[in-house]
Amino acid sequence: MSEDLGEQPSSVSPGRPGSAIYPNNPLGEQYEGIATGRDVEWEPLVDFRRMDVSENTIHGAIAWSHGTEIIHSFGGNVLVYGRSMMKPLMMKVFKDALTEEGLSSEQLAISCSSHNGDTEHVAAAQSLLTESEWGLMQCPLDVPLIQFGRQVRRPRRWFHTCSGEHAAMLKALRRMGINRAGYTLPSSPWFPMFLDVLRDMMGNPDWEPQRV
Repeated sequence: MSEDLGEQPSSVSPGRPGSAIYPNNPLGEQYEGIATGRDVEWEPLVDFRRMDVSENTIHGAIAWSHGTEIIHSFGGNVLVYGRSMMKPLMMKVFKDALTEEGLSSEQLAISCSSHNGDTEHVAAAQSLLTESEWGLMQCPLDVPLIQFGRQVRRPRRWFHTCSGEHAAMLKALRRMGINRAGYTLPSSPWFPMFLDVLRDMMGNPDWEPQRV
């Protein structure tokens, strides 16, 4: 038994995935041109320490820009997934339709932001749709991010951080006469409009996303 174990290569032996300071792995490498975490010049942003010994370090990249001018940046020119930081740009597609609907300041705020699932946040998001339209919502199920007292254990779409955005999109699509079935898919008619918004913001009419 000991001989068999001795013949097995160690994960940290030369040439093995764990032999380098930053171990190699093929995760994400099946897509040409899309960097993995090993290919970027991330900088350490947060370092959690225990008795002054580094225990958990978070790496990333930060850029400070004004218009098309990069004022300061470090951590490399990193490809990132859009996620919630794109909400204000995404809602530009629906600006005219939502303006015609006469949204309140609370409704506008919840449409362009992420929220914690608080009572006030859920109420603002729900006010964007009639109750008969709630079944159209396709954001994930969730529970409130911060809870005090009685705990909410049953996940609901309204508690999700993006429910306000989804509700506003559904309201605007109805106003625009666009079919709301499959509204979260890139094949929905509003998605090319969103890409045009991004091209206009970047000043690059030929820009295309690498992954959707």
